[in-house]
Amino acid sequence: MHQHLRFPIYVIASRAGIVVVNTKGKDCVLLFHSRQLAEDQIEKINESHRQLGTLHALAVPDVAALREGLHGFSPSVTCAVWDPTGTPAGFMHVLFEDLLLSLSG
Repeated sequence: MHQHLRFPIYVIASRAGIVVVNTKGKDCVLLFHSRQLAEDQIEKINESHRQLGTLHALAVPDVAALREGLHGFSPSVTCAVWDPTGTPAGFMHVLFEDLLLSLSG
């Protein structure tokens, strides 16, 4: 599925760590194919979730860093959402397990 990712990819981070969102009852990490998409989403988040503080787009430089990062989340965080820009119903979810499998293929 994503074995042909071009790095860097981006996540949204705060002082407390990587931002996790709940969509469709699952805790997910937001992944972006470009810094601009991540920054656009940060603007939307800042409008409605000021309590998160200053957010920034954090670059994930390569497959090894992505693997390490995915393994660093609590067990309740099980999926990623690619380039979320619209409504949650249109988000492209991928389970960490599937993402990791695609990276090794």
